[in-house]
Amino acid sequence: MKNKIFILIWVSMLISCHETDYVQLDIQGHRGCRGLMPENTIAGFQKAVEIGVNTLEMDVVINAGNEVVVSHEPFYHQDITTMKEGSYLTKEAAKSKNIYKMTMAEMNDYDVGLKPHPRFPLQKKVRAQKPKLEDVFETFNDRQVRFNIEIKRLPEDDGIFHPHVETFVDLVVEVVKKIQFDP
Repeated sequence: MKNKIFILIWVSMLISCHETDYVQLDIQGHRGCRGLMPENTIAGFQKAVEIGVNTLEMDVVINAGNEVVVSHEPFYHQDITTMKEGSYLTKEAAKSKNIYKMTMAEMNDYDVGLKPHPRFPLQKKVRAQKPKLEDVFETFNDRQVRFNIEIKRLPEDDGIFHPHVETFVDLVVEVVKKIQFDP
C-alpha cells in the first residue's frame, strides 16, 4: 500500500510539473561512493560521478605539512587501513596514526582501499591513498561537479589532531581559492 501511495504522489508530481518548473536535484555522494568503492578516495569520487552524482561530499583534515587531506577521521581508521607490510590496522592502534603528525610521504605508506570493509561487502578493493583536496579538485576540473567540504574538527583536539580553527579554515580556503575551474 505504501509503495502505491508513493508512486501515485510521484506520478502526480511529474504530471503537475512544467518544463519551466523543473529543479535539478542535488545528488550527493557521501564520502564519494563508499558502498561500491573506497571512501574519500579519487576512485570513490570518480565512481560517484560516473553513476550520476553531481556533488561530492567529503571531509578534510590537515597533515604535518599543513596540506588539506581528504579523510573522515584525523587518523587512519581500522575499518579501512592496511599497513605498509600488509597487515590490517587494529582499533587499538588507529588513533596513533594521527594524520596531523604525518607528512604526505608517511601517509603514502598506508592503503585505504584494499581492506574488506565490514559494512560494505560490495565495495571494490583497489589500492588507494588519502588524497589532498587539491588533487580531488584537479581530477574533476573539467566536469560539472560541486563539492560539499566538511571540516573535521573538535575544539578539544586543537593542536593534537588538527590546528586551531582559524588556521584550519585558512588552509582550506587557500586551497579552494587557488584552484581555477574551467567554465
